[in-house]
Amino acid sequence: MKKFEKNSLNKFINNKDLTQKQKDIIIGTTLGDNHIRQNLSKSLVSLSYGYANKIYSHFLFKNLKSLSKQLSPKENKNLDSRYNKIRYSYTFSLKSLSSLIPFADLFTKLIIKNNKQSYLKIMPSYNTLYKLLTPRALAFLIMDDGHKYKKGGITLCTDSFTLAEVKRLIKVLETKFKFNCTIHNKKNKAKTKIYHRIYIRSSSLSLLHYLIFKYMCTEMLYKI
Repeated sequence: MKKFEKNSLNKFINNKDLTQKQKDIIIGTTLGDNHIRQNLSKSLVSLSYGYANKIYSHFLFKNLKSLSKQLSPKENKNLDSRYNKIRYSYTFSLKSLSSLIPFADLFTKLIIKNNKQSYLKIMPSYNTLYKLLTPRALAFLIMDDGHKYKKGGITLCTDSFTLAEVKRLIKVLETKFKFNCTIHNKKNKAKTKIYHRIYIRSSSLSLLHYLIFKYMCTEMLYKI
């Protein structure tokens, strides 16, 4: 682990502005669907969440409410032109906090594209992931991005991460939690890109259930 990453990890672990539960939720949802916004001066960081499942959105918000200016998730109403059907989504954001900078330093990197700067979500090193991925963080990753596989097992939709990052997360799942995992490769609709997804085999489901059941939203139990 590099010195800068180690310092950021220690600062995040020792952050008194967040409870351990909130840290676990932020870790799990960052490996899942949340979006990290860090301004280029690196003075403020915020996270945003959006879900189609109302109950899960409110469950998540309830645990992070003290970090948000909102009173509840915002309901959004959109017309799905494919099916001529109204779709609902529920979104909320956390406050822009300087105390989240060490966390963002672990999970983002600055990129320059077309002379424009932005931050890309990444996975930190194996050692950092090993320390941060608790059973509760894993539960929120499963609720965010886990899908029960029709033939048994669970697939994690790690589409936004590189193959090297996916392999790194698999190594943590195998060494820390003793899961039996492999990679499923999936092409996009245009068949121009391959996504790498983690498959937790059915033989590991009883152990997974034991580790995360008590942290799960009732609405999300179908995933395990």
